[in-house]
Amino acid sequence: EGIDSMGCLVDAAMELGIIVRRGSWYSFNNENFAQGKYNAAEYLKTHPDLADDISKAVQKVLDGADDLEEANAELIDMGTTTNVALDEYE
Repeated sequence: EGIDSMGCLVDAAMELGIIVRRGSWYSFNNENFAQGKYNAAEYLKTHPDLADDISKAVQKVLDGADDLEEANAELIDMGTTTNVALDEYE
């Protein structure tokens, strides 16, 4: 099957604190969306809007947003209404 791009996205977003794992549950913006990493990647494959929001948040942080709050503001300016999980950093 090759490289699992959604699995890589989950890993990157977790590393940056954009996706949060609580037990076996994976959440974004304080909402659980999958139980287990495999299911998280599969869920993102079938929900491209969510995957795109997460990808944009990852890119903003990697592009030099000083923190997730700044990344959030930039995403909102772009028309993305999903907030990055800021409660983990407050």
